Amino acid sequence: MVPSLDLILGTIERALTVAILPAAANAAAKEEAGLGILFTRWLRDVVDHAADAERASYRDCREALVDVVGMLSPKSGGTAAGVLEEARTFLGRPIAETAAAVRAESKVAKTLLARALRAARADGSDATATIRRRLADLAGRELEREIAFGRATGIDPDGAKGPPLAEVLKAQNERRSAR
Repeated sequence: MVPSLDLILGTIERALTVAILPAAANAAAKEEAGLGILFTRWLRDVVDHAADAERASYRDCREALVDVVGMLSPKSGGTAAGVLEEARTFLGRPIAETAAAVRAESKVAKTLLARALRAARADGSDATATIRRRLADLAGRELEREIAFGRATGIDPDGAKGPPLAEVLKAQNERRSAR
């Protein structure tokens, strides 16, 4: 039987809290054990939803890239032409399946989105403002997920007051379905 990840993380947290932290005489060791407890709690809070958040980011970035490609003029022989070709090639590839591929493909999509905005600006495209608005919308959803992802650490006081990652993902999916 393979124990659940929650059980494993709970065991690590309990060991750090009950045995290691109280027995540590060195201040640096106590600090490190405290960090271990903090991050173990954080992992327990987000582990079940981290892959879902990465998939949501990937999906959102691909959708934004489709929109941005539609906004850029294929006739512009400037900087946008090269970005358009790369973006279309990227979008023509199969949807990533594994968590590692989703993570890697998300980075590529984000890079292409940034390059598309820069190209639109450099080419003096009329679509620059529209692309900027589309990317601001994407960034808002990305930030919601990022804040919720770090919520359990308590490092960001505003994030600690926000909803858990599972709730953010559910609300984003509901808004997406309503479109």
